Amino acid sequence: MQPFRYIIAPFNGNFTARTALRPAVTEDAYLTELATRNNMTRAQVEAFIHNQAAYHVELARQSQPTDTILGHFRVQPSCGGSYTTPDPDAQLIRDTLSLNLVISPEDIDALRTDCPVEKAGEVGVQVPTVTSVRGRPGNAPNKYGVGTAQGCEVNGDHFRDRRAASLWPTAALVDGSGASPIALAVLDCTPTRLVLGGAPAGTTGVRFLKVIDADGRFTISDLGLSPV
Repeated sequence: MQPFRYIIAPFNGNFTARTALRPAVTEDAYLTELATRNNMTRAQVEAFIHNQAAYHVELARQSQPTDTILGHFRVQPSCGGSYTTPDPDAQLIRDTLSLNLVISPEDIDALRTDCPVEKAGEVGVQVPTVTSVRGRPGNAPNKYGVGTAQGCEVNGDHFRDRRAASLWPTAALVDGSGASPIALAVLDCTPTRLVLGGAPAGTTGVRFLKVIDADGRFTISDLGLSPV
């Protein structure tokens, strides 16, 4: 069985999960699978589904719900609309008629219990981006500072929210595999600019800048940086 796939998206300052839908099961595949599982012919399955749907519609037309059927679902008719009079035209009411198959709590529990899940990605989420790094002092490109008298200036975007009170990111130098982080102090921060302190004395070699925003989203720049 494949895992349930979801996508994370921003929602009212936090995040919500949305289903990452796989390709739909075709009508032919669905009916064939039901026939196989029930030792029935396709014709028998199709006839049963047609008769079940017709019965549901017949009940709903009489505003008649059902009890939960075999512990799986119940039929619930409904109507709605907004009217300017307490006696709306009958056709306006008819235009809102509907019915729902309400899944039982037991089946919802069966769906949720130990269901494997897999994050498929994020949408509408901005991660920090780095466009340039310059060493300080000297303003030389692709340099990081070493010691308390040196540092670097980073240009990019989404380092923090644009609200004045938003939290700052953290930053580190990492190796080519993204490991062995060396923390850098964040001395100043706007949404598009960072001023970072120097790495500890004795730091050498080519490093890559990792910026982690306040929500844990991060980027590792592909710019190879060397000491000033």
